[in-house]
Amino acid sequence: MIFKSLAVLAIMALMPTHALALHVFNIPTKLNIDNSKVTAIVGPIDEAMAASVELQLMSNKDLPGDRLVLIESPGGSVQAAATIIKLLEAEKLRGFKLVCVAVGFAHSAAFNILSHCDVRYATVGAEMLVHKIAIGGANERLTAKNLRKIAAEIDAMNKSIDLYNANKMHLTLAEYNKKADAETTWSALELVKLGYLEDIVTIAP
Repeated sequence: MIFKSLAVLAIMALMPTHALALHVFNIPTKLNIDNSKVTAIVGPIDEAMAASVELQLMSNKDLPGDRLVLIESPGGSVQAAATIIKLLEAEKLRGFKLVCVAVGFAHSAAFNILSHCDVRYATVGAEMLVHKIAIGGANERLTAKNLRKIAAEIDAMNKSIDLYNANKMHLTLAEYNKKADAETTWSALELVKLGYLEDIVTIAP
């Protein structure tokens, strides 16, 4: 499975054109992908990225076929990731498959997005980081009461994410939690063996 360079694909994601389209047919998963229907999630997951994803989805929403999603991200905001996941789930409801490729790395919140794809691939040497939600900052005084409230909110968010990721990784919840608590980095090959990734792909010029 060979794609054009990431730079070209990222540009194509913002341009409603078929001029440089590369068609990929993968028999085992019966996917017919036109890479003019690309959504690129490259960089930190934040509100700006969520807005970019929405724009990309809208720009080629009327093109037929499965959607190719390229993910190269260190992670970021859980809330922004939830917004992106909601946008991608809407594509599923419209009858399109999400074919996602982790390019180089998909860490933290980006891994959570990857988990919601119908078919998952990664490039050679790609790594995925799995860990629990952490606080990056607080807008209120960190009293004991507020800390307990924040902890309860984090536990609730973790529970939903943990169950989903554990299922996609074919791990028990206990196995997943052990790895997530240790902030484990998984190689693409390890995740292929687990059945989380379909296969490893190559991006060629």
